[in-house]
Amino acid sequence: MMQTTALQWLRKSAALAAVVLASVGLVHQAIANDSNGRSWWDDDPWSDPDRGFNWYPPDAPVKKPEPLKKAEPPKPKENMDIRKAKSVPEIRKIAEKLRDEAIMYPTEANILAYLDANNFIMNKGSFFTDMSQRVTWKNPEVDYNNRNPNANFAQVSIQQTQAREDDALMKSLAKTHGFIFFFRGDCQYCHIQAPIMKMLRDQYKIEILAVSGDGGPMEGFPDAKPDNGISMMVSYGKGIAVYPSTYLISKDQKEVVPIGSGILAMDEIVNRVRILTTTQPGTRY
Repeated sequence: MMQTTALQWLRKSAALAAVVLASVGLVHQAIANDSNGRSWWDDDPWSDPDRGFNWYPPDAPVKKPEPLKKAEPPKPKENMDIRKAKSVPEIRKIAEKLRDEAIMYPTEANILAYLDANNFIMNKGSFFTDMSQRVTWKNPEVDYNNRNPNANFAQVSIQQTQAREDDALMKSLAKTHGFIFFFRGDCQYCHIQAPIMKMLRDQYKIEILAVSGDGGPMEGFPDAKPDNGISMMVSYGKGIAVYPSTYLISKDQKEVVPIGSGILAMDEIVNRVRILTTTQPGTRY
């Protein structure tokens, strides 16, 4: 009888163990992955009443290690040797970089590097100047000295010739042209310019009409006229902006040439008259 009872107890225990093991297996499978693809490790035990506490869950999923980022190759060091530069922009860039570093960080090494680069540039410029001079001497068609000699004795001769030509030109213009001298009685520069205009009139016997912008008098020109609108006529409606102002005008009033404003020496007035009346732009060079 006791054997029968013990056997029955063992059978019941085995059956119960089988049920428990089956239940655990089903739970393990259920909690490993739910319908949403979530694992047991992702659930909150307090929010899921069906989740058990007394059994071990399946192993946590192994996270794949993130791939290592490839290290970027080091940037090549910027060339700071100005002697290896292959173009003028590159020379300029290196020189500016060295200068900026010498200013921001004025160490002996930085300043020396900049000065060395600067000497290199000056040597380049000197070599260019030397070669340009040699090429110019060998090719007279590009030598500006052939059109305008630099030698002092040549300039003296040219100026003497030019003075004779200017004298003849001014005496010729005196027959057909005259000057209009605009001034103001309260203008200091006008009083300085007036004797020069009087000298111009006396030397070349050319007529000068003095016009007062404010009605004031001017020494040397007792017959000066008040501005009755002639300033608007010769300036094409602009008026006189700066006093004194000098204009060359033909006696038939068909030609008006602005000579200049402010204080002008007599030889400068004559020079401007010659350029503006006898030459075309670019022909003097």
